[in-house]
Parts: sequence; C-alpha cells; structure tokens
Amino acid sequence: MNNYFKPGPATSSGSKARLVQIDIDASTAYYPRHGRFYLTGNVMHNNATVTNNNRNGVTNKTGFPLDSCLVSVPYAVKPITQHTADLAYERVLAHVGASLKRDTIDRRIVREVTQGTYTFTGSNGSKNGLIDTQSDVGGWPTYTSTEAPADSNRDGIPDGWLEANHPGKTANQLNEEGYTYLEVYLNSLVQHITEAQLDGGVYNLITTPKAGHHGSLALVFEPGTQQIRLAAEVPVVRVAIYKLDGRQVKHEVVNGLTTLSIGAAGLEEGLYLIRVAYANGEQASGKLIINK
Repeated sequence: MNNYFKPGPATSSGSKARLVQIDIDASTAYYPRHGRFYLTGNVMHNNATVTNNNRNGVTNKTGFPLDSCLVSVPYAVKPITQHTADLAYERVLAHVGASLKRDTIDRRIVREVTQGTYTFTGSNGSKNGLIDTQSDVGGWPTYTSTEAPADSNRDGIPDGWLEANHPGKTANQLNEEGYTYLEVYLNSLVQHITEAQLDGGVYNLITTPKAGHHGSLALVFEPGTQQIRLAAEVPVVRVAIYKLDGRQVKHEVVNGLTTLSIGAAGLEEGLYLIRVAYANGEQASGKLIINK
C-alpha cells in the first residue's frame, strides 16, 4: 500500500514496471502454494499504466489466474502512520539515513535518487552506479567530532538532563513505555526528525469486522515468533480463537490490555476466527490466517 517505486540507472528493463513478482512455492510440503497480495495506492515513477492500475505491475509466475493471487480487502496489521506514495517519497528523501548530520555518502545517495543519476562506476566492471569496492567512491569518509558535553557519572547522559527532564530517574531505569532513560535521552536528540517524518500522514489501523464496537481492532500473525499480535483501542479481557467449523482451539483471559501476544505454535495452518471481549462489555471479531 502506498509505496513509491523509482527504477534506478542499474534497474533491468524487465523489472522497471514491476511492483511484485509472485512465484509458486515448490516445496514438497505445500506445493502448489503462492502468496496473496493486497495492492493499492502504489506509484511507479513515470509509469501511469502501473500507477493507475497496480495489477499491471504484477509479474505472475504461479501458473494460476492473477485474481487468485490478489485480495480486495487489506490484511489486518499493526497500526502505522501512512502517507500517500508521493508524500512518502518526499519524506524518505528528507529524513532517510543518519539525517541529523548526513555524511558525504548519504548526501550523494539522496542526490542521485532525486536526480535519477549516478556518480561512480565500479573498478572491476560494475556500471550504472554499482561499485566493486569502497575505494570506487573515494573510500571511507573522515568524521570529525565536537567536544562531548560533561557527563560526570559516565552514564551516557549529559549532566543535568535527567534532573531537568525526569527528576529522580537514572539512565538504566525503564520508563512506562519500556525504554531506558538513556534511550529516552538519545531519542530526544532526533525528536524533531521523528515528528517531521510522520508529518502529513494518517495513523492507520486495518480494522476487522466487529459487533457493537466503533473502535479499531488489529490482528497479525508473526511466523518467526509464532505469535498472534493484537492491538485494540479498548481494553481487552478475553480472547477466544475458533476454527471455521466452530471448534474453540484457544482461550485467553487477560487483564484489560490493549496490546497483547498469544502463542500460536500449537495451531495448524489455516483460517481462524478470533473473538475479543472488551472491558466495557462489547465484543469484536475478525479472521486471521495462520501461515507457517
């Protein structure tokens, strides 16, 4: 959703109009199987055909009809701040990298992306902006530092900052969000960048169908951790997971949380119905695919 694609000088002609290539899973355990994608709002630079109809940017290698590879409803995911593709492109170029103080490499890359050009070629045959060694671009840059602020107890935080901003706290203590105050200090150095990169975006929850509740519920399965992540606007007191034949396979009682994780290692692959009970007596439900 809302990605900006811009082919570079080294992009092959066969992929300059490609948003995604869908292949078949040829493993013996699952064959034939392929991914299913929700595509909308994506922009392909200087390509109105793909921009106006994202289906035209799909390379389908599955052997199945394209309609079987695409879905019309977005999957439930964690909330994100989302921009239009054009605005996302601007925000990335403005804030990507170590942008508090960009070095010569970051400045060059941003300039090349903006202009669609390249500056260097490789010393061993690479071309169109691809290099073979760091010496092809002038080697490692030299960094200079200013004098560090006084830090008498060597906790990584300048003297007086904790006293002024979080009296009574120490660098290694955790705040209510789970960050150490050293992390809070470090994050404060780039707070203006963090806020600016989200400017103009919409905080977006992909919601699932629900009954009697007007907030938002987000569900996502993480294969790597075998966890179901849930985020809600209203405190949750109970979660039940059902197979589509009505069998309840998991039940969790929770203590009024708005974000939680539920182990799914024992669940088979497939589509599940997840029913949530809120602390206010209302309920919500949504479907989630467990795909390991």
